[in-house]
Amino acid sequence: MPETTKTELQKSLLKDLRVPRYTSYPTAPHFKESVDSLAVANWYKNLHKHAQNISLYVHIPFCEKLCLFCGCHMKAINSYTPVQQYLETIEEEVKLISGLLENCPPVKHLHFGGGSPTALSGEDFIAFMGVLKKYFPFSVDTDIAVEIDPRTVDDVKIDAYTRAGMNRMSIGVQDFNEKVQVAVNRVQSFDLVKNVIDSLVSRGVSSINMDIMYGLPYQTIDTLVETMEQVLSLNPDRLAVFGYAHVPWMKKHQNLIPEETLANLDERWEMYSYIKDVLCAKGYQAIGLDHFAKNTDPMAIAYREKNLNRNFQGYTTDTADALIGIGHSSIGWCDTGYMQNLSDPIQYKNKLDVGLLPIKRGRVVTDEDRVYRRVIECIMCYMQVDLDMVQAEFNSTIDFSTELKALEEMQHSGMVALNGNVITIPESGRIGMRLIASVFDKYLSAGQLKHSSAV
Repeated sequence: MPETTKTELQKSLLKDLRVPRYTSYPTAPHFKESVDSLAVANWYKNLHKHAQNISLYVHIPFCEKLCLFCGCHMKAINSYTPVQQYLETIEEEVKLISGLLENCPPVKHLHFGGGSPTALSGEDFIAFMGVLKKYFPFSVDTDIAVEIDPRTVDDVKIDAYTRAGMNRMSIGVQDFNEKVQVAVNRVQSFDLVKNVIDSLVSRGVSSINMDIMYGLPYQTIDTLVETMEQVLSLNPDRLAVFGYAHVPWMKKHQNLIPEETLANLDERWEMYSYIKDVLCAKGYQAIGLDHFAKNTDPMAIAYREKNLNRNFQGYTTDTADALIGIGHSSIGWCDTGYMQNLSDPIQYKNKLDVGLLPIKRGRVVTDEDRVYRRVIECIMCYMQVDLDMVQAEFNSTIDFSTELKALEEMQHSGMVALNGNVITIPESGRIGMRLIASVFDKYLSAGQLKHSSAV
């Protein structure tokens, strides 16, 4: 079948489809409030039985301005008072969690996300790092990363990050075109971003990651060509390339983006393909759905060695045995299941005030879930899975015949290939891997509208 025909078939399969990004399985829309503070406290008390090391995620839910594309839990602020109050509150959560952890395993990774962690002053950032190191055991090689908004960072903050041990920075770029930036309320010049990166590199930061988006208002291939030339001139080690998710029914501020300024499916497809092709031509390894890394980067090495993982921050080299989420809306996981904190600041603080973890909901993971999770993880990370090997790994007898039949019907699109029980996604089908993974999602039908477009 001609490639053009296969491409059109793929587009028809993905048109208007909303499927998860599979940063967990089961996915967050299927978490239940029956997993409460007491249940998670018990999980933490027994964590040392299953985990030799852990990771921490700290959510800072503040920004100085609201980016209209944002789908994160955050609040725009015009004073520093809420940040100071928040730091006092999450310190109480840190103390509470630490008191529950018996023989606490060492911290392997620490990630600050948001919102924007750069909402913290340099002094408060160092102080909070001191709190974390007081209550959790760190090692000299703990990987510490922070997401940076270049508009709200300066040399004082960068000095604070590096003194605190930060060795990996993720910089939100999205797009360099001024018209696009104005439309999404995120104006930042190329020179500003370059100066921030130069400051980081001069202080010995070993890894620079950049976030790029396609499908934003007024974006075209021509504007992306210019943006990608500028991005590549900054020589990032990794890039995360996300398709803008227009979900105004979930994020009301997105109603401020006129839908007629957004790319259609064909244009989004062309944008993604262009970005992927130009990055691969420049020597970056395409990883999973939306990440690219230099061949010498630890992420590319983990991909080749089959040690890649996927969690709520996306693709990661983090192989810790548990992730503890700290702060509003944070999600974590351990061997038993997933847990998510309350988003509402008052409810969150009230729980802590009475000595309870600020848990909103979670999900106990069953043995069957673990099998399907591994299948989905392999598809999302490596674009290939051997169902027989997964069955053997978990000593499982799950019958995949229904899923295989569904995939057989997709083969003519060129999006997937089957060789017995080995499923492979060819390069031409990379953009549709979420669809292939969703075939193995036993919970999907109840929550499709909660997810973003598949392209």
